[in-house]
Amino acid sequence: MPTRIHPLILLLLILAAIGFIFQLVTNPLQILLTIAMIGLILFFVNNYLKTGRFLPRKPALKRSAKQPAKHVRSPARKSAASRRDHPFQVIEGNKGKQKGEDEDGRGQEPKMYH
Repeated sequence: MPTRIHPLILLLLILAAIGFIFQLVTNPLQILLTIAMIGLILFFVNNYLKTGRFLPRKPALKRSAKQPAKHVRSPARKSAASRRDHPFQVIEGNKGKQKGEDEDGRGQEPKMYH
């Protein structure tokens, strides 16, 4: 099923086409300059979106001096243990423990006053 275009949009497109053809017949140089300017702007915007620069970089001239060699990483070795050693350690804190508690969590026997 073909999509229908709203009649108002269709009317605007027809009027725009008629105006474009009329301008092309009466003043073709202005239309060609406008198209060229739009093309240039689109080129710069497209290039900026791709590379972050408006103009493409020129290739650098080859220098006679040697470039420093890039450091090549050796492939990661697999160890028997899948965990890596970290420089962190667990520090026992007193949070949640009451005064006088042993390491097993039991404190001193409560005093009973009868």
